[in-house]
Amino acid sequence: MYAVKEEGDDADLGEPIMDGWDLLSFGPDGIDFRLNFTNPIYISTGDEPDLLLIQLDLSDYKDVNGQSLPDSLVKYLPIPTQMSSQEEAEKVTEQGSTANESTKTSILGNFAVNLLLGSSMSKIWDMIEGL
Repeated sequence: MYAVKEEGDDADLGEPIMDGWDLLSFGPDGIDFRLNFTNPIYISTGDEPDLLLIQLDLSDYKDVNGQSLPDSLVKYLPIPTQMSSQEEAEKVTEQGSTANESTKTSILGNFAVNLLLGSSMSKIWDMIEGL
């Protein structure tokens, strides 16, 4: 199995978006999987959903008529967003933006204080060394 990140989404296309998967059930009606995403908040966040590529080798199995199943079966399935509601997704995005702004403000404040203290401390050190 392989998850494909759609172009234009915010996440880096080079990093894997899926940690792995677990087989939950296998029967005549279908197969159930649980997908483990590395960062579920970034799944299917764009206009187009991300895709799951599934390739199965069914050559060891036969259908009800005794005919062999295909050697390779490939399916593309859209991956739904991993948030339970649009409201939850908006809230997480808003909190992330707030945290981002707070971090930027903190870093800029720290830089300004270090700049001010660094220049005034050099004059004090010069006076101490002159004694």
